[in-house]
Amino acid sequence: MKGLRPSLLALAASVLCSVSAAAATNLVSNGDFEAGLAGRAQPVAWNVTPLSLGSMSGGVGSSPGAAASNAVLQLGGGWTVATDPGPSPAGGKFYWLDSDPKFSGTLWQNLSGLQVGKSYELSFYQAAGISQDYYQYINQPFDQNWTVSFGSASRASDVMTVGTNYTGRNPPTTAWQKQTMVFTASATSQVLGFLANGPAGLPPIAMLDGVSVHAVTAVPEPASLVLLGLGLGVLMVARRRAKP
Repeated sequence: MKGLRPSLLALAASVLCSVSAAAATNLVSNGDFEAGLAGRAQPVAWNVTPLSLGSMSGGVGSSPGAAASNAVLQLGGGWTVATDPGPSPAGGKFYWLDSDPKFSGTLWQNLSGLQVGKSYELSFYQAAGISQDYYQYINQPFDQNWTVSFGSASRASDVMTVGTNYTGRNPPTTAWQKQTMVFTASATSQVLGFLANGPAGLPPIAMLDGVSVHAVTAVPEPASLVLLGLGLGVLMVARRRAKP
């Protein structure tokens, strides 16, 4: 049995190497928006491109509470969301953008170090609301979401409906929702973009936090895990029998 130990050890090491994955690295800079703003509506490490000649409205906010509340939330720059969404699961600060097409734009960042043909998983948190006291002018539910682009590919986030079963001035902001999408890189450097979509004629507010992009790693196949278990088990038996 002593002669089997080197080969079994080599087998175990080989399987371990094949099924283990290196810790994933987030390719997005300041995806939690904790670094604040670099300019008007522009977070540090990000860029913004207005859709029109109108004034693009956005910024970085944070919830002072541990949970959502019925209180209004000051966002800065004269903006107030009708109800506090509470902190996102990512915590701390979040980014917000007026999703009215006349005042919206694309938040974007160039990601480098990509591998052509490799899959990348994007995840983020989203919420939606409306500026204080504006809901009374429409008094009906409305939808918001994000159009997410990665190079030439694009996806739509889940729709968030504000004002369901509500009548009054300040409807609740939606709960934070996690979104996950998978894109395939077509170049070694691509632009990741977020465009807020909402109705025109009122100040709908889309919120974003916890943006991350990681390379998709292969999941170990069950057969590989079984082989690893058997190899380690036989190695342990061999070592025990070799003892005097």
